Amino acid sequence: PPPHTPHTHTTTTNNNTKTMSLPLTGLKYVKGSEPNWSEQRESVYVVEFWATWCGPCRSTIPHVSQVAQKYKDRKLVVFGITNEQDERQIGEFVKGMGADMDYIVAIDGTGSVNRDFMEAYSVRGIPHAFVIGKDGKVAWHGHPAEPAFENAVESALNQSFGPDPKSLSREDLTKMGVRDLRKILVRGKVDYSDCVEKIDLVKKIEEHLQ
Repeated sequence: PPPHTPHTHTTTTNNNTKTMSLPLTGLKYVKGSEPNWSEQRESVYVVEFWATWCGPCRSTIPHVSQVAQKYKDRKLVVFGITNEQDERQIGEFVKGMGADMDYIVAIDGTGSVNRDFMEAYSVRGIPHAFVIGKDGKVAWHGHPAEPAFENAVESALNQSFGPDPKSLSREDLTKMGVRDLRKILVRGKVDYSDCVEKIDLVKKIEEHLQ
């Protein structure tokens, strides 16, 4: 039997603080290609789980595609992930959907993405979407047909985490407060526990984020 079950009711969880494992690994791309993960801190990601046999998934796909295209220029990256393994069947389905499925589609060949998301949140029903903010944390997850789905995408895209450290000079950094320097390192997922003085934080930013 399929490891996921279709559902038509809504299941939403907000304000979750789990940090997800990016980049996504073990995927076989059916449509589109692997994104530029170096821009990870500037992008918002949607990871949506679906299957060709799932009726609610098929009916939701055009809406997911509309959201993907609406926010594409604002660095929204949408993945449609299936754990089905018949690449030919999936390819034919995706081709048949055409512009109604205009986002990255991939097969979770190793099951690692399913474990990192669906199993980590004890979710079995599909379709189910996860919105990952610029901080690498899940901002929302639930049924992509919910109005809350697009609202969560919009909110995640509007999140501001301060200036890009690549645009800051040594002088700019030294003028900043210790708290703001630490925020930059946290956003960049850089450990600063060994920093004693303010200049140590500055050097850490220069070393890892510039």
